Amino acid sequence: MAKVFETFEHDIKRKFDDVMTVEDSDSIKAIDIEEYVLTQNVEEILGNFVAYFFDDEKEYPELRMKTQLLQDTYRDKIGPGVWIRGFFGAGKSHLLKVIYTIFSKKEISYIDENGTKRELNVIDSICSKIRSSEVPELVKNIHPEDYLTFIFSANHIAKSGDTVVDCLPKEISRQLKLEYDEDKTYSAMDVAEFLKATLKGSGKRRMLIFIDEILDLLDNADKVRKFEGLVELLPDNIWMIVTSLEAKTKLLDTVSAERMIHRFGEEQILKPEEMVWIVKNRYLAKNEKCSEIESIVNIDKMKYIFGTALYTATEDGKIEMPNVIASYPFYPFQLAYMKDMLKNESKGSARNMMKTIKSIMKRPEVYNQEVGYFVGTDLIYEELKSKRSIEDEYSDLIASLESDPVLDDKQNPIIDKSDLLTVLKAIVLLSQVKAEGVKDTVILPFVYSDRIPNKDTLLNWLDILVRDNYVNNEGGLYTPITKKESDVWSRIKGITSITETAIREKAYEYIYSIYNASLKKGKHLVECKINDTKKSIAFVLKKSDESSELPNAYTCIPFESDIETKKNEALAASNDREKIYIIPEKKYEGDALGKEIKFFLQMDEALEREGDFGIDAKLRIQIETKRDTAIAGKIENMINECFKNAVISYNGQDNKDFAKEPSARLTTECEKMLKKRYSMFFGKSLRDSVDKFIAKEILTSSVRMTSSYLKELDLIDASGNVNTANRYYSEFLKAFPDNGFDRDGVTVIDDFSKGKYGWELDTIKIMVALALRNSDIKISHEGKTFVIPDDASALTGSKGPLTARKRDVFDACKLTRINISDESIRDAIKLLKTIDNNIMVNQKLKDVAENVRNLMSKLKGTKLDIYSSIVSQGIKDDVAYVDGLASDILGRKDAEDTIVGFNSLVSDATIIDRFRRVLFIVDNSTNIAVSYKIVSLMEICNCKDKEQAIEAGRKFIEGDNKQFDALKKLYVLAFNQAFDLYKNTYNGYVEEIQKMDEWSNIDNDQKKKVLDELEYTETKGVVISQDLINATGLGTLEKLKEKQGRLQSSYAKAVTKLHIFNDENNTPKDDAPISTPIETPEGKAETKEQPKKPVPVRVTRSIGEYMPKNRVIINVDGEDGLTLLDSVFKEIKDQIKKDLKDGKKITLQL
Repeated sequence: MAKVFETFEHDIKRKFDDVMTVEDSDSIKAIDIEEYVLTQNVEEILGNFVAYFFDDEKEYPELRMKTQLLQDTYRDKIGPGVWIRGFFGAGKSHLLKVIYTIFSKKEISYIDENGTKRELNVIDSICSKIRSSEVPELVKNIHPEDYLTFIFSANHIAKSGDTVVDCLPKEISRQLKLEYDEDKTYSAMDVAEFLKATLKGSGKRRMLIFIDEILDLLDNADKVRKFEGLVELLPDNIWMIVTSLEAKTKLLDTVSAERMIHRFGEEQILKPEEMVWIVKNRYLAKNEKCSEIESIVNIDKMKYIFGTALYTATEDGKIEMPNVIASYPFYPFQLAYMKDMLKNESKGSARNMMKTIKSIMKRPEVYNQEVGYFVGTDLIYEELKSKRSIEDEYSDLIASLESDPVLDDKQNPIIDKSDLLTVLKAIVLLSQVKAEGVKDTVILPFVYSDRIPNKDTLLNWLDILVRDNYVNNEGGLYTPITKKESDVWSRIKGITSITETAIREKAYEYIYSIYNASLKKGKHLVECKINDTKKSIAFVLKKSDESSELPNAYTCIPFESDIETKKNEALAASNDREKIYIIPEKKYEGDALGKEIKFFLQMDEALEREGDFGIDAKLRIQIETKRDTAIAGKIENMINECFKNAVISYNGQDNKDFAKEPSARLTTECEKMLKKRYSMFFGKSLRDSVDKFIAKEILTSSVRMTSSYLKELDLIDASGNVNTANRYYSEFLKAFPDNGFDRDGVTVIDDFSKGKYGWELDTIKIMVALALRNSDIKISHEGKTFVIPDDASALTGSKGPLTARKRDVFDACKLTRINISDESIRDAIKLLKTIDNNIMVNQKLKDVAENVRNLMSKLKGTKLDIYSSIVSQGIKDDVAYVDGLASDILGRKDAEDTIVGFNSLVSDATIIDRFRRVLFIVDNSTNIAVSYKIVSLMEICNCKDKEQAIEAGRKFIEGDNKQFDALKKLYVLAFNQAFDLYKNTYNGYVEEIQKMDEWSNIDNDQKKKVLDELEYTETKGVVISQDLINATGLGTLEKLKEKQGRLQSSYAKAVTKLHIFNDENNTPKDDAPISTPIETPEGKAETKEQPKKPVPVRVTRSIGEYMPKNRVIINVDGEDGLTLLDSVFKEIKDQIKKDLKDGKKITLQL
């Protein structure tokens, strides 16, 4: 069988630097190139470098196309500078040296294992490691003789206060073996010129300056600005390649710095994810003997055992054969763990990890083992204990376990504690990456061996470590305890002040929680439902929980003596219908449950006295977590186990339906008990607030109730009325005596919320509301009797007796049964029908009273003032009298009083007639309004039948229905007579116009327009309705009279229109001048054009317009008077002549 060391590609004991530093140009060795692990991350950086380094059409025209193609893959544009950033120990310096060497040396000499001197081709070695085919094509175009290169570390060349600008010329001069002034300071321009001159003098293509840890020289704004000035002055053939620990963006204190950084392009970042890959490929790389590893490893078994280990789901830690071989002699998850644990170490994670692996591998007890051996946790602990202050924090804990006696679960001393120590060390290590703790399934892969082959063995060791305060178990998560913490835990467990009573009280809390028992008014209650309504039951764990008013459910802490006591009590109460017993199962020997509760309370007390116990903030969190998670969870589980199969005994029957939850089984038995206790229970849960429900659904003015809630409870019938046949409603009314005595609200609630009823307060209030609506009871408060529906809002308001969730006002109310004889109800119905035979009334008191109130409301406030011209004084007296009685009846407080008042006040036949006359007026109010309008129109138009119309209107109001038709006929007759006059006038005007001489001189269109000037409307007849007294197109009689006047006025307009048309027709149609034949003096005949006569202006004048301005009164008592009259006429004629002379034509109205 091969040894472990024989499976490696290189000598596992060989020497190479864990740390690569940049000190000088000759410090790199062949092994640094040959064994350099070129990761995918590094390949991407190298690809970006060459893709943009050779992208220079002037310098490298033959490579232009290749660089363009490569830039499609590598898009991080860089140059003429490269900035490489990475965490501490990521390999920045090594990478910088590798790139420097590529540009500086073709070959590196070295002595092989046989002592022979050999040459390593740098570029061939690097290209062989690159996966991409395109990148090597460009790398192979690097010819060191073309480049002038310099490399140095910033912190090695600088003195305090130096800048990059000061250091560069000195260091380059030193490397070129030139003289320089150590104390001289330089400007950016000086250095730029120096570099350009140096490059030119060398005859090389480009200069490459490599600076490691550049930020050591850029630690303030002045240094940054000076460096920025330099890089701004450098040409593209001088490249700078620098590294830094921090992001270059930390330099961006000024805008100018951005321009400087722009020269470097995208940052090239070395990532930490590949450190395991580097270790496996450089140091743990295997040779052909690795097949022996594969032959020994049972990969399926390994996946089964280690499937729950941390990191097995990661690329580094996955359990697959290639990864197992590459990681050997470590398990893959061990390397992934070390990577995670070391990633934030100040000396660099990759560097630390390589050093740790080398230190373990160089131990003879490791490399001399036969293949099949795997590194254990103890060795890893020894190498890592100096990290993260592990040794400082846990050395006492480890030493204590090594030196102090430890007993097994049978109290025997454990001699060999190596397995205990391995487990403890594993927990300490895992706590560095999982501060919250780890499960046993995560610990097992880290301690797996022939001695700890399974979980049961591990749990045995874990229990001992927890018991003896080396490890905390908080809800299945294990964390290590320091020596100080261990001492505190010992003191906590030594607290002796915890009493039996305190332990019981704590146990009660858990049991109350199982059955959802809540504390109300000093008692713990559980809630169950009967008919969808919640009811409370006392949940009795102690004497103070027991109730004399409610049913009781008894149980106990699952202590052996308590269980036996409850069994005996349950047997004795087998016939008691108001007691349930819950008997928990005995699951744990001795006082196991009590001890856990005691430990919980001990931690409570220690936390209250943290100063006495030396508990700091960290330890407080540990104790609180252990108490609230581990111990509280354990207590809860123990008690739950005891009650999971608890027997629930009621009325001699045992419930053993253990498939259901304990609380669900208790609910089942409680509901049985509630149904037997509340034999007359009624009601169901109401979603709405009861006051809003009552206001909306019961005490409403609606004729019918429609609530689905009331229908489901059978409290309303098909007609939407109170279902008085309902068993529970009838039972409710029996509580109110028929003798008229009051009952206080408090006694009503007490009667129906207790005993066989158990009604909810909402149900009682709904019953009261229904009884009020149905006039079965009346309710009063502080002397005020509420009237329905008028006082509905007062009843349901925030201070009303039916408001939600309160009973104080209700308690103080007086409730009385309404008691009225059936004979009085029948008398009221008969009286109602005598007044209005159209009323439909049933025998219910509420309905009869409601009909009476409706009738009174209808009659009250009847107004006849506007009809005074047709209303007799007797009718006016009737209306006033009925209005007074109606107000009296409407003022009655309840249905009973309303009917009594109605029967007594409206008993006389004369009074009944008065009610009937007023009812006639109310029912015929619309026709009365029409009648009054007809009479008014006939009076306005001074119709000859107006007196007859007034008489007909008066008789109609007094109740003679026929008079309304007679009145309408009178109006139609008067309208038709007026219309005949209107029509005859129109026809006369038409005839007069047609006889005028001008009529024959106009065309038909003009004739139509002349007649259209006459304002005339035809009609189809008179319409008389509730709000209309009209003739189509003409309106009322009054409107017709107005149209008659407008017709007369329009006659003059029509005649004027006739004259205008006649004038137009007698005027030449065109504007051409008139030619007149004349004879010249020579006797020749000529035509002479005469101007066209203007169209005369037609005006309409009345004779009055031509009268003298100074009017005179002429006394015509003889011939002399006639002479004076002639002079007046002459003056009128002169005025007319003047208008004619002015070219006017006159239509004269006489």
